[in-house]
Amino acid sequence: MPAHDGGSYLKSIPGFWVSRKGGTSGDPELRGLGGSRLNILMNGSHILGGCGGRMDPPTAYVFPQAYDRIEIIKGPQSVRYGPAPAGVVRFERDSPVLTEPTVQGFASMTVGRFERIDTMADVTAGDRLGYVRVIGTLSDQDDYKDGDGERVHSNYNRWSTTGILGWTPDQDTRVEFTYDRSDGRAAYDDRGMEGTLFDRTGYQLSFNRRNLAPWLAEIGPPLITIMWTT
Repeated sequence: MPAHDGGSYLKSIPGFWVSRKGGTSGDPELRGLGGSRLNILMNGSHILGGCGGRMDPPTAYVFPQAYDRIEIIKGPQSVRYGPAPAGVVRFERDSPVLTEPTVQGFASMTVGRFERIDTMADVTAGDRLGYVRVIGTLSDQDDYKDGDGERVHSNYNRWSTTGILGWTPDQDTRVEFTYDRSDGRAAYDDRGMEGTLFDRTGYQLSFNRRNLAPWLAEIGPPLITIMWTT
């Protein structure tokens, strides 16, 4: 089944435990450590939740199908991504390498009980000089019912859009601009409050240059990142 947030995906990986809050916004822990001890990166950028009560942990802003790879670094093996006693989770997108005019992509839809629907589309078009990639996701579900048929306060709605513009003047140079926009809401069965605004906007400008010199193989992204959440 498509995972509608980052926590839903991570809970299937050995070593992770996720504290669910209704139908979405799971708070992950790696080997018993979570919160600020587990760094979450989206395409090279750190992301933090906006609520001190963990109603919107960083993974609440992650739509797994909008990324190509998930890399997990267990434990404090490196300081490259900041201090992280538990580890680091990197949600990454791969930049396309095109040698001729190309249009490619895919779309998916999942329908389930309690009016669940998950839709996603990812389209890339470009040639050897550059490319444009557009990604859109939507997840929605009503309250579910427990084994006794009682309704559980857990409905949610989430959406995201991503636009990526890349320039590749030669095979060793890449300049990429990324725009991310997402929002949503979530009801929780453990409290009377609801998460009514999962508003995130991000801009990222990255530069990558390879084969600079025999002693310097590559310098790379990100160059500038601007991101805020509400």
